Amino acid sequence: MSNSPLHLRLARQILGDDYVEMGNPSPKNSPFIDYQPYKQMRRSKVLPDDQSIDLKTSSLGPLSSSQIKHSVTEPDVYCDFFEEVKIQPQQQPNGLYITQMCCQPNPVMSLQKYQQQANLSDTQIIQTILDQNPEQLQQLAINPQGNFSFQKLYQSLTVQTRIKCIQLLDFIELAFSQHGTRSVQKIILLAVEPETQAEIQHKLQNKVVDLILNPHGNHCVQKVLDTFPPAQFQFVVEECAKDLIKVSCHQHGCCVLQRCLDKANDDQFVYIVELVKKAAQGLVVDQFGNYVFQYLLDSTRMTPEQTDLLIETILGKEVEFTRMKSSSHVVEKCLSKGGPVVIQKIVKNLVRNEDVLVELCCDRYANYVIQKVLTVCDDDIFEVVAEMIENNMDIVQTSLFSKHIVQIVRGEV
Repeated sequence: MSNSPLHLRLARQILGDDYVEMGNPSPKNSPFIDYQPYKQMRRSKVLPDDQSIDLKTSSLGPLSSSQIKHSVTEPDVYCDFFEEVKIQPQQQPNGLYITQMCCQPNPVMSLQKYQQQANLSDTQIIQTILDQNPEQLQQLAINPQGNFSFQKLYQSLTVQTRIKCIQLLDFIELAFSQHGTRSVQKIILLAVEPETQAEIQHKLQNKVVDLILNPHGNHCVQKVLDTFPPAQFQFVVEECAKDLIKVSCHQHGCCVLQRCLDKANDDQFVYIVELVKKAAQGLVVDQFGNYVFQYLLDSTRMTPEQTDLLIETILGKEVEFTRMKSSSHVVEKCLSKGGPVVIQKIVKNLVRNEDVLVELCCDRYANYVIQKVLTVCDDDIFEVVAEMIENNMDIVQTSLFSKHIVQIVRGEV
């Protein structure tokens, strides 16, 4: 009897040995269901609530809460079977226990319930972890569930406690993690004090480029640019400048550099523009680097003189650039954003040779540039270009890519 499972022992005490020995009883034998034969199945129904409560009370009435055992290994321990289960906080807060609880499903709700029962504040919870198990703070911040608890706790800490947490955490490991990056971004977002920003800068120093090239880490760098003043993220500008081509020609790096141009002060902006000008011909042909060049052309912070100087860095290679997918977009943008003098130089370089012009009209990428040329050039140049195309209309008309050019030349558009 003592070695039988808990549910069988409870059933014997409540319903009797004869009922339990039947194995898996059918509804016919259940005292809680009004059973009807199969033919009357449609009229079978569960007992009303008042009758069910009376039956349960009469069945369990003689049993006191101390008569139902709840453990086989501890036969002398008794519990109330219908009592609500509650979290019983320990006498002294335990850092390891708190960390494990925060890494379970629904961590924020569990933590709030624990804090209410143990009467502990967010600062006391973190301080317990720091005093007893400081190495668990890293695991809490990087855990898929625990990072939510970490973010909730961190926002209530004092400046001194935040700095202590920052010093203990491995920012690079967290930033490279899918879940840890959220914790790092929360830390950066709340870093409004100069001393906290200085600690974060120390953690990220000499690792900015590695973070930028990481699918998770780049968000941490962007959060620094969004949160810190320009003087505090100067280290980001300097490290990007050292590997400008590497950063600009990367899927995530080009986005970070554009954000950097947005948030930089005037001196930092001019510094980056000068570096882009030096690397312009390598950037415009790259699938990601060309976006950095175009971003500067669209920037309202660029003066007309700065824009023309930037465009002049690609003069002389317009024909080559128009035949490539990425750089053809750049040449089109130059024709839209440049001044009259620069535009005239680009047009002359493109239409200088009649045979080359016909090839560009029939090219899958360059034809868009020629359409732009016909749109932005003055009347004199338009007549020259139109005459060159008309002289080779038999070739131009046979191309699948020159349909719109023919319509512009003939005035059909």
